Amino acid sequence: MSRFRTLLSTLSLFASASAYAAPDLQISDLLGNSIESVLPAGASFGFSGSIVSLEQLKKGETRLVIAAIPDGQSLPEDMICIPFAFDVVSVVVNNSNPLKEIHVAQLARIYSASSDSADKWGQVGLADAWKERRISACLPPQSEWVTMQIFDKNIMGGAALREGVTIIPTRAVLEQTVREQSQSIVIIRGVNIPDGGKTLAITRGSGADSYSYQPTESGIFFGDYFLRLPFYIVLRKDASEETRALAAELLSDNVAAALAKAGFVPAPKSERAPELYLAK
Repeated sequence: MSRFRTLLSTLSLFASASAYAAPDLQISDLLGNSIESVLPAGASFGFSGSIVSLEQLKKGETRLVIAAIPDGQSLPEDMICIPFAFDVVSVVVNNSNPLKEIHVAQLARIYSASSDSADKWGQVGLADAWKERRISACLPPQSEWVTMQIFDKNIMGGAALREGVTIIPTRAVLEQTVREQSQSIVIIRGVNIPDGGKTLAITRGSGADSYSYQPTESGIFFGDYFLRLPFYIVLRKDASEETRALAAELLSDNVAAALAKAGFVPAPKSERAPELYLAK
């Protein structure tokens, strides 16, 4: 069973029973407290798994939900779903590495245990002095498990890691690895790249049908860059004006800045105009 099922299981954890009324806003627990300080004054909120929160919304037990909905999973029917933010995975190498892009199949060969595993840069297209250099393949700290779930779903497909892949213990060590180890390739959370590093464009398809995308704001939003977990603001189509106003406040620049500070990628400003989604 793919390890990505772990993420879906986490999203479906049931909230503890409570004698109190459900809050106005249920926030995916995967967002943590990233936006708590900039929530509208007076709005009550709680943290819960997305599947449970969406069911509460359907039953009218809460007014609005911020839900993690992985790509490939259908959006809730008969609801207004507004793209809110994304948890993103970047593939980073040292600036001295001449590689500019990497195919998903090559990434799988670098990280997975198989008869076709790649442990030298020449096996993924580099030549000359780089041909025989060993690939130092690294993964983020175990605490960044969502990053690993995204990478597993889209690249590994549940395959086991090859021997020699390093799990980096802390973000500080990760940044040092990118900066000081020219042969390294590192999977990181977010788009804030450590000094001395650069992101690789990710390629899918083959021949004339292949295409490569960097983790740019627009590429992430439209799904061309696919190493992402989307979050949506979800409300009922018959939502009150008060609820629509709350949703509009969540699309503000202040909330977007808080998301970015916490390592998420907010929806582009041009795509956060409330009138695109909330006009009756």
